[in-house]
Amino acid sequence: MSRIISISSGKGGVGKTTFALNYALSLAKHGKTILIDLDMGTSSIRNHLDADIPFDLYHFFKKDATLEQCINQLPEHYDPAHIYDDFTYIASPRGFFEDIVNLGYAQKLKLITAINKLDVDYIILDLKAGLDYRVLDFLPRANTGIVIFTPMVPSAVFAAAEIVVALVIRRLRRLFARNSPIYKNYSPKYFQLFKELLNRIEDVYDSSLENFDDFLSQLKEAIGPGPITHYVETVLHSFRAYYILNQFNGLDQTIDKVVKPLSETIRKRVSMYVQLINLGWIVYDDLILESSTKKIPALLMKKEPVKKKDYADDPFKRLELIRKAFLTKQIRHTKLLDLPPASPKKKKIADESKIDPFLNAQLEMLVTMYNESDREQDFRKNFEYITRHSLYIMKNCPYYSFGDKTLSLATPEIE
Repeated sequence: MSRIISISSGKGGVGKTTFALNYALSLAKHGKTILIDLDMGTSSIRNHLDADIPFDLYHFFKKDATLEQCINQLPEHYDPAHIYDDFTYIASPRGFFEDIVNLGYAQKLKLITAINKLDVDYIILDLKAGLDYRVLDFLPRANTGIVIFTPMVPSAVFAAAEIVVALVIRRLRRLFARNSPIYKNYSPKYFQLFKELLNRIEDVYDSSLENFDDFLSQLKEAIGPGPITHYVETVLHSFRAYYILNQFNGLDQTIDKVVKPLSETIRKRVSMYVQLINLGWIVYDDLILESSTKKIPALLMKKEPVKKKDYADDPFKRLELIRKAFLTKQIRHTKLLDLPPASPKKKKIADESKIDPFLNAQLEMLVTMYNESDREQDFRKNFEYITRHSLYIMKNCPYYSFGDKTLSLATPEIE
């Protein structure tokens, strides 16, 4: 059965399609992989590949073509050595069609059913930027898929946190729907309470519930501990948010504009228990920009000789020092940094309770990734690392930990 991995972003301009295309190519070295362009109305894949596309999603929706008939191979001139023979793709329509851009329930069901039946190892969905049901209905149920960030577009952070909120709410609504098997075990007044609490946490203008931790606390006060509160705890503790740092050109800038605000926003808006996982980063490289203008995937661009770097100015070489400097400035906690004990004459600035473990976990993860990776970084090695990281998770974790095996439409709201 296929593993379906969605690629999304809170905002446009973060390199989502560039990543999705090259990530799919990289995965194709390990199994049959298909990239599906679901950014309807813009045909993003056509902006990155110079290829003749005889059938696309227009033919699927308008001309009764099967989804298999819309599958396209990589042109011969892109891959004469046939390294990527297991890579295929489906393009969105060449122009704007309102009924395709704004898919109705029947159309979504038709497409989702067809995607679920594809006989490949990996399905990569390149979704539109932002958040609405054209995105939500193609996201997995228990994780975010892969969300793309770049320090160049810091405003994408809040929108990504809202993706997590929407996915958790969607999962909880399924539990609290009237057709839920647990409905008969509780009074209808409790389900009205669930609906009110979910509506309040969904409303960013309502400050009575800050996040799902508050939601759980009020739920426990109202109905006491039991199967429902245990399930909510399980949803929060098991939910995983995966992200990629694109156009990575310095850890200090990335920490300030992405990692720190993302960690804080997820913690405050969602929960302290959501697992925030960095799958890797893509270093900034002019060749990637050139690949877009030439309509040649970056991984298929001719590799130029690597010039030796002066590591004194290399952001990767300075990663550990920057991290420690950042933590020293923000937390000043000697035990965390393994520094010598402070002089007894100096006033203690912070204590254990003021450490932000959520943020520190992200910084530790970056350091671990750096220490385990080749110091001579380039975007090709970045994609290889991200791909191997993804494969490891898919092999060693439950299927719902990363991506999903099938897509399903959002459940109806509580009556």
